[in-house]
Amino acid sequence: MKYHPLHIVFSLLIIVSFLSCSQTKKLQEIKKLQTNFIPKELPNIYIGMKLAELKENRGIQNLSVIQNNFLTIVKEDYSKDSIAMIQYQFSKKNELYEIIIEYSSEIDAAEKYLEKYGPFNNKKEWMFTLNKKTKLKIWVYQNRLCIADSKHFNN
Repeated sequence: MKYHPLHIVFSLLIIVSFLSCSQTKKLQEIKKLQTNFIPKELPNIYIGMKLAELKENRGIQNLSVIQNNFLTIVKEDYSKDSIAMIQYQFSKKNELYEIIIEYSSEIDAAEKYLEKYGPFNNKKEWMFTLNKKTKLKIWVYQNRLCIADSKHFNN
């Protein structure tokens, strides 16, 4: 049976559309799963997002970017909501794998997040399994909340 070239093009468009919708659905699922763990002051930020998307969401004028062969560090001076600074760390593939939120001295980050997440469930940190591929590792260090993809650590 012979296929008309337009049928082939139309079939390819359907396949590409399906794959695009599938990727969008997966992205929405990832964002939704992380909603309870990323502070509300960081809307539309999620572990796994691309650097370009972060720049668009947060406004490039507020960000300073440091790149090397292993990672990219993006710092944002925030100075509101009791947050002094936010740092984003990206892998070589420019995917966000860690967020560090530094709170001002009027907030006790350890107390705040012990209240939110409950007792530690992984030594002196929290580990939350979101799905088969994603586990978030969360801890507080020097009044900073750290949220990371556990794949980037030895756990």
